[in-house]
Amino acid sequence: AEETVAEEETVAEEETVAEEETVAEEGAVAEEEMVAEEETIAAEETIAEEESVTEEETVAEEETVAEEATIVEADAVAEDETDAAEETVAEEEPVAEEETVA
Repeated sequence: AEETVAEEETVAEEETVAEEETVAEEGAVAEEEMVAEEETIAAEETIAEEESVTEEETVAEEETVAEEATIVEADAVAEDETDAAEETVAEEEPVAEEETVA
């Protein structure tokens, strides 16, 4: 009877140890999964930040190109206006000369 009790205690102890090991393993697996999930989230955030920076750089680049085009256009308009003014002056000079002669 004492042997049976001792055997039962041994079996119960082994079952307890096995259960504790299982719980520890499950905890370790859960922790690894949590770490992996955190790393995935961090990687996704990094990618999102990089995409955001790239988008901001693209927008800035497009704005710069647009500004440069506006400047070129303004220069062209100014040049056209200058040419037109010079032509007007050139046309008016002979008229003034003719009036002076008359």
